[in-house]
Amino acid sequence: MYILRHYLIIWFLLCCSLLVGQSSHTFLTYNLLNYEDEDDREDDFITVIEYVEPDIIIAQEVIGTSGYNHFQ
Repeated sequence: MYILRHYLIIWFLLCCSLLVGQSSHTFLTYNLLNYEDEDDREDDFITVIEYVEPDIIIAQEVIGTSGYNHFQ
């Protein structure tokens, strides 16, 4: 009985801790398909990013530093 009471107390504390301190973040993962330095797709990227309003953006298939600098 003593062990069961310990487990119930621990379970209750864990449940209470889940209710407090939750925060929400929006992540956007985006495959840019070999994006290097192209202006023709830039408007599409901007439209999607403005619609989602992410806190963190994760981009794949960015080619070199020129693609990275252009996407910033």
